[in-house]
Amino acid sequence: MSFSPGQPLSILAWPATTPANRYCHALYANMDGAQVEDFKPGWRMLWKVLRKRYDIFHIHWLERAFWRVGSLTIIRAVVVTLATAALVKIRGGAVVWTAHDPTPHQMGSNAFVRAGFSAWLWKTYSALLTRMLDGVILLTGIHRDLLIADRSYLRTRPMTVTPHPHFKGVYANAISREEARERLALPADATVLLLLGAIRPYKNAEGLIETFRDLPDPGLRLMIAGKPESEGYAAELRALAADDNRIDFHFGFVADDDLQAYLNASDAVVIPFRNATNSGSVALALSFARPVVVPDMPVFREVQEVVGDLWIRLMPNGLNPAELRAGVDWIGKERPAAPDLDKLDWPNIAAKTLAFFRAVHA
Repeated sequence: MSFSPGQPLSILAWPATTPANRYCHALYANMDGAQVEDFKPGWRMLWKVLRKRYDIFHIHWLERAFWRVGSLTIIRAVVVTLATAALVKIRGGAVVWTAHDPTPHQMGSNAFVRAGFSAWLWKTYSALLTRMLDGVILLTGIHRDLLIADRSYLRTRPMTVTPHPHFKGVYANAISREEARERLALPADATVLLLLGAIRPYKNAEGLIETFRDLPDPGLRLMIAGKPESEGYAAELRALAADDNRIDFHFGFVADDDLQAYLNASDAVVIPFRNATNSGSVALALSFARPVVVPDMPVFREVQEVVGDLWIRLMPNGLNPAELRAGVDWIGKERPAAPDLDKLDWPNIAAKTLAFFRAVHA
């Protein structure tokens, strides 16, 4: 089915919004020329797709079907998602995946997919769904080769790169450094390093704790804030920091309005990931004008090219005491009040995404 250039696209988005990540909400809020509905993988959704035609089924995380409790619930989500993709295509629409992570981080820690039928289900589901794709949106150019190496048939699919946008204006940012430090009981004169977000093993919080402990400076503080993967993992991290009172834990889900306290109280954000394929955490830090210390990885080099080396410091030898010490010294450099993030504006990213939707639909 064809449409005129000015006709709004009907988009079924999975998800259109989620409390864990404001990316989706901000993307569609800035997307003029689109009518967006939220996909929920239940039988009622399938009935709705049977009755209504959608131009685009836009998937953000393939593994989202497995982010639920109970084998039957997961199987239902798998069936409904595959059926929806097929129906959208049969009725003239297109299926597009924004590959936030070419290889899902959370699947390795999901007990449901480790072996047997459940492992087969994930492999079959992801293969069928990616074979139905009409286009792929990448957050960084390095993802293309990673995707094709894993799924060679994607070589023939249209792809585009839309850098991870900033979060300026998306999250509240109204409290001062002084107010933030008072709220979190942090010394006014300390140099505070921050690791923020869901605390999972791939983010290497334990490596950051061990490395930080090797820096004897009493004026340093490390703040780790976010919901841990499990109580056991939280206990493991607390044990690593047991006798170092410079390390503060704020375990628990961080509400949107509370992000400003942690970010504005910090002097820099440290991202110690063992491997990284997108820059959402970096984009968040830069949106609050916080310099970022990261391992030297291609995705972070791309961001550094946009904002400059006063805002992103790469650790060429990875996370170790010498590199972290050099990062602490770098934090004290003079820099502008905020980085130039014009190239990462949401309206630009949303417009490019919409243009790609129209191209693959056509």
